[in-house]
Parts: sequence; C-alpha cells; structure tokens
Amino acid sequence: MSSPVFISGLDRSGKTYMRFMLESHPSFAFSKRTNLWPRFYKRFGDLNKDDNLDRCLEALASHKHVQALEPDFQRIRWDLEAGPRTYERLFALIHEQYAARLRKSRWGDQTELLEKYANRILAAYPDAKFIHMLRDPRDRYEAVISKSKRRGGVGAATARWLYSAALAEKNQKAYPQRYKVVRYEEMVTFPEETMYRVCEFLGEKYYPPMVKMGDVPRFANAATVNAGDAPGPLTTAYVGRFEDNLPTREIVFIQKLSRRYMRLFDYPIERIRFSLSERARFYSFHLLINSIRMFGWRMRNMAAR
Repeated sequence: MSSPVFISGLDRSGKTYMRFMLESHPSFAFSKRTNLWPRFYKRFGDLNKDDNLDRCLEALASHKHVQALEPDFQRIRWDLEAGPRTYERLFALIHEQYAARLRKSRWGDQTELLEKYANRILAAYPDAKFIHMLRDPRDRYEAVISKSKRRGGVGAATARWLYSAALAEKNQKAYPQRYKVVRYEEMVTFPEETMYRVCEFLGEKYYPPMVKMGDVPRFANAATVNAGDAPGPLTTAYVGRFEDNLPTREIVFIQKLSRRYMRLFDYPIERIRFSLSERARFYSFHLLINSIRMFGWRMRNMAAR
C-alpha cells in the first residue's frame, strides 16, 4: 500500500465531514484521532531494542482509538522484523492492516493539529498527502462555545486558529503538490466541486456518492445529527452564524488579531462601529485580557512540543 492521506486542522473545521466523504470512496480506509505522532512518536526510544518495542506496543494496545482499528500486534511484530524497526513503519503497518481488512487500497488518518508534524510525516512517507481543513475563525469559535465552554475563551481560540492558519500557509508553500488547504465554507456550499478537486489532488477518480456519505455504515441511516462524531448532512446553515451569536467585542478581537490570515484565506472582514464607551472598554479591558489568554495558549503549546 502507498499514498496515505492525512486530514488535519482544528476541531469544528470540517475534518469529520471530509473523512466521512473520503471513507465513502472505494479506495480509502480512515482512522480518527489515533494521535500516533503526537503521543507515540519516538516516546519509547529505539525500537530496535526489544524492551522499548514491547513498551510501545503495550501503550498502543491500550489506546482506545488504536483499539478501534483492531490491530494484530503479533503480526505487526513479525512484519517489523522484515524491515527497519521505526516508528514510521510501525504506524504504517497498523493503518495498512486496517485498510486490508476493509479491502481498501489506501489508508488515511484524521487527527487534530496534525499539521505541525507535516514535515516529519511527508518525509517519512514520500507518497503521502495532506488535506488541511480551515474555517472562518469567527464561525469556528462560535461552534466551539456552542458545544462547550472552553477555558481561555476568544483569546485561546484565536491563538489556536492563528497557529493552524500559519502552518497552512507554510506547509502549502513548502509542499504545493502534496499539501492542500480546503475551506469548510467551500466544502458545504459546493461539495461536488470541492470533492472533485480533492480527488484530483489525491490522484483518484471522483466518486459521486461520496458527497452523500451513504457508503459509511455509521452515517447511512442518519437523518440529521448523529450520535458520537458523525455529522449531519452538509449544510450552509452554520456559515455566518457568528453575526447573530457572538458579542461584538469578540468579533472585533478575532478580526483585529487575525486580519492577515483572514485576508490570505479569503475571509471578509466585517466593518463594525463601536460607540465611544464600547471602544474604551474594548481597548482598556477586552483586548488586554484576551491578548494575555492568547499568550498563555502559546506558552502551553510550546511547552507541550
């Protein structure tokens, strides 16, 4: 097997929609949130040492999203003996085994913020390609807070979006033939055209039923919103929701800090007029406190690398 596909980006940016559509294609078998690269890559030392390999396989076997792939670790151990004992090859064997079970010719993985490992992954798998899902930062933040109250509020959410958008720009420039940014808004507004271009990018023939996601058993009988991670049908209903659901001060903050990347990825800047009192409160309090929260997220992200 060759030519793996990695779907990256932030939460609430359309990664699951993209995965379900590609899973409906005859060629692709996808995993989700395995976190193999952020959680396991080189965390157990040299895998040529049996003790290190044992610890790594034991940790993998206890991870629920790896368990969902039902890997045969005894067979994986045997296969590793036939070639280099590297993390890259170990991860590929897990995915290849799953794809073979589904009788699919290519494997893929959907993991949040995987874009920060793009250099390592694209070097490890010369045929690999990335699809980076990106969404309007205002709508993405609205979607996040509508589901849960995340610590850090708009400051942390803006920092996360800027981090992902910067990697989208950098990686697409570095790997123009292997890295594609797909905007959520285009996917839900023009699904057929978007998936035609995605299939062309991946070197596959466009398969029309994929936009209905009907060939994915977990989704086939769903009418609207499914249990778990299955999305409802593609809809434009969630495009522009920020206008009615976010406070003006938060829209202004996101736009002020994200202006460069919003323009780069064709997200229009709303023109908003503050009253004198609103302007004074924004600059004396909201801008300061949320900038501190942005800085805090960046520090935590650096510490986690």
